[in-house]
Amino acid sequence: MSTKFRMTMVALLSVLGGVILGSFLQVRALGSQDIWADMRRIFNDPNPLNANPTNHAGNPIQGDAFHRLTKYPNKTEVNCPKQTERTLVLLISGQSNSANHGGQRYASQYGDKVLNYFDGKCYIAQSPLLGSTGLEGDSWTLLGNLLIQQGKAERVIIAPTGIAGSAISQWKVGSPYQQMLQSSTQKLLAQYRVTHMLWHQGETDYGKRTSQEDYEKLFTGIADALRQQGMDAPIYVSQASQCWMDMYWRANNPVVMAQRALANPEKNIRAGVNSDALMGALDRYDNCHFSGSGQEKFARAWLELLTK
Repeated sequence: MSTKFRMTMVALLSVLGGVILGSFLQVRALGSQDIWADMRRIFNDPNPLNANPTNHAGNPIQGDAFHRLTKYPNKTEVNCPKQTERTLVLLISGQSNSANHGGQRYASQYGDKVLNYFDGKCYIAQSPLLGSTGLEGDSWTLLGNLLIQQGKAERVIIAPTGIAGSAISQWKVGSPYQQMLQSSTQKLLAQYRVTHMLWHQGETDYGKRTSQEDYEKLFTGIADALRQQGMDAPIYVSQASQCWMDMYWRANNPVVMAQRALANPEKNIRAGVNSDALMGALDRYDNCHFSGSGQEKFARAWLELLTK
């Protein structure tokens, strides 16, 4: 073995070791209950359920054909309560930042006042939420806590359907994702009146260079289909396009312009949170997904928006 070869191998191992150590230190800083779930997050496996995982205690975790979480240990099921005038029912959809891919986990601070609705059943909200992809943290449980804390609601019911990495074209009318959304919404509407729908998606479409025209057309089809099945709640569309490190990224890109243009009072479609503008460098743990500080900003921005 030549000296030059040995030096090259040492350098490569040093770099690899630094990456692994850096990821481990980031995991430690996040303070999660499950270090292996954090490692999956650091290396960005969008569908960790592919591996048929267990949690840190060895209990099985289950997902559906879309890799949405359907079973997770220690979920507390409760009777689904009747809806009152002060019950908010949030239908959530989009991609990873609408799902369980946040850097911090949260649990209801108010027992059954903040609930996770999934497949006709209600559970006390606790990250990760059933109904969307990912095994880590969500922002919606925190939002529910804030809504109760500030007296803006008596109860908050969260129905998530987000799928990591999904493009708007995968949600087009007739697609498997759109059919899943329709089915999930139909079950929810059988028990509750949706008060708000929150759509947070677009990072993948920025990478795919989806045109403004295509994004608007596809989302309009999704919204119209929801209206046809009786979902009459206001639909809030986030401005979201930033993910990873892209030196060419610009705020006024076609995806964001489409998201802005979709706001339409006649169709009851409204502007959601602008996460592109909201998040600073430390608010994303991997330059894409929200860290604890990012989730805090995100939830408080939604709180302000929904309670105007």
